[in-house]
Amino acid sequence: MSGIIGGAGSKSGIIGTTELDYEEGTWTPGVHVLTMTEATHKWYKKIGNIVWLSASVVFAAGSSGTTQRIKGSPFTSLHYSSGYVGWTNWTTPDDPQLTVIMWNNDTQIYLYELPNEALTGSNLAGSRVDFTIAITLS
Repeated sequence: MSGIIGGAGSKSGIIGTTELDYEEGTWTPGVHVLTMTEATHKWYKKIGNIVWLSASVVFAAGSSGTTQRIKGSPFTSLHYSSGYVGWTNWTTPDDPQLTVIMWNNDTQIYLYELPNEALTGSNLAGSRVDFTIAITLS
C-alpha cells in the first residue's frame, strides 16, 4: 500500500486554491464646506471585504455651522463604521476625544466629538486631523 491514498497530500501542504483579495494604494480626500490646505499620508489597504483608509487633513481657517465631512473615499461602506483619530491640534478647554464615522452606503467620513456631537467647520477651522477608519464592503 502506498503512502498517498486517492491523491491526498499531493499538493505539498497547500489547502484550497483561493487567492487573497489584496489591494493597496493612495486616495485623494476632499472636505465639505471648508477648504483644505493640506492632505498627506493618504493611503488605503483592502484585504477581502475590509478596507482601512487613512489620511492627515489640515482644514483652512474659516467659519461654518455645517457638519464637516471628508469626501473622496474610493470605497462605499456597507455598514456603520467608526475609526480612530490618532492626533489633532484642535484644542478646546475640555480637550475632547474625536472619532471618525462612515454611515451605511456612504463614501463620506464624518468627524464627531465623543460621545455624539458632529463637528462643524467652525470647530475644525485651522486644525489638523490624522485618522484611520476600517470599513466593511458589500
